Amino acid sequence: EVKKVLQYIHFEPVAFTPNKIKVSNRHDFIGLEGYTLRWAVECDGKAVQGGEMDFPVITPGSSANIELPVKALPADGKEYFLTLRAFTKHEAPLIPKGHEVAIEQWILP
Repeated sequence: EVKKVLQYIHFEPVAFTPNKIKVSNRHDFIGLEGYTLRWAVECDGKAVQGGEMDFPVITPGSSANIELPVKALPADGKEYFLTLRAFTKHEAPLIPKGHEVAIEQWILP
């Protein structure tokens, strides 16, 4: 819980579409170029779509909208969730490469 509260990368839905998200960089001095975004659309606890991408240039204290390559979801009455995770690209003092630094999840419309 503490990790979630203290994370410096925040995600929000944009206009409740499955493929557009707002990413906010709450770092004071570093951009998001050193992180990788992994996303997954999940249904019944299983990933049905997903991918990995580099963050665009998002300077400290700013935000940007990102479009994910999410394909149309079936209208089958099931609940679909979008899970977003940010990982370090490189090793740093006390932080290994691939360390998860942020996570967010919400139900898709």
